[in-house]
Amino acid sequence: MRLVKSRVQNYRSIKDTGEFEIETLKTILVGPNEAGKTVLLKALQQLNRPEGVDGFDIIRDYPRSLYNDITTGKVKPEDVEVVRGYFELDEEDKKLIPTEFTKCQYVLYRKLNNQGVHWLVNSPAKIKFIDIAKDIIRLIAHLDKQFENEANNVNKSKPSESFKDIIESFTDATVFTKENTIQLLKKLEELYPLVDEDNQKEEERYTKLLEQIKLNNKHDEVLKILSYRTPIFVLFNNYFKVKPTIHLEHLAERIERNLLEDDKFYDYGNLCLLKLLGFSARNLADIGKTSSPDKDDVDALKNTEIL
Repeated sequence: MRLVKSRVQNYRSIKDTGEFEIETLKTILVGPNEAGKTVLLKALQQLNRPEGVDGFDIIRDYPRSLYNDITTGKVKPEDVEVVRGYFELDEEDKKLIPTEFTKCQYVLYRKLNNQGVHWLVNSPAKIKFIDIAKDIIRLIAHLDKQFENEANNVNKSKPSESFKDIIESFTDATVFTKENTIQLLKKLEELYPLVDEDNQKEEERYTKLLEQIKLNNKHDEVLKILSYRTPIFVLFNNYFKVKPTIHLEHLAERIERNLLEDDKFYDYGNLCLLKLLGFSARNLADIGKTSSPDKDDVDALKNTEIL
């Protein structure tokens, strides 16, 4: 997936950027020194930071002018949104999720207490009890009728009675979850044999109800899949200089004796340059030890140039 839009607020010198687009190939931030370009990038990194990068720190990262709101308890860190990202799914993402979710956008935001919140845009709406209430009532009425027509059901409770406690636990606004639908699904499956197999309308109603009740579970599964596929944001903002003069033999010895840990930045620039060139410090040090041919030995000079 790819970050396509973002917003940063309540972070250091940034109060609110508003939503801004992230272009496909590159987005360039232009502004004078200390305008907040790097601060913006640091905030974006917190959407999914690499291992070893610190998260938000209230004292360091909350705007100074607003900090009294935190200390007085007027504002709680868990209520403060800092960075939000909108992600567009790529083809590999879409292969892993149900078809009805492939047109959605993944949204993730991070709070000042580093808690992440995510949801889907343009996905199928979550199902509430009110969305299936009429169909469930009609199906139960059908089951009651079938129940009454079977002689072997004497002394057994009617389907409507066994559904009563389950249905009464829901309100119109109840959003179905994996947990609160366990008993409902179990009862529907238990009473399925009562559905008249010659009644296509009730068969279709039963199938539709199962799909609707389970849809929210799919929604949660998609969120879980996409959360694992959120790209990690790596911020490069340090440039290490290459020393103009180095002793290659000494550098080779420091590498071979593992002495670089004392100051991991001392040789960093030179090591990067060597990797770019495709040489090791020992390669170049040994080449430097090669004796030069006699200036009058033309063949030796030519061979040295070829090497």
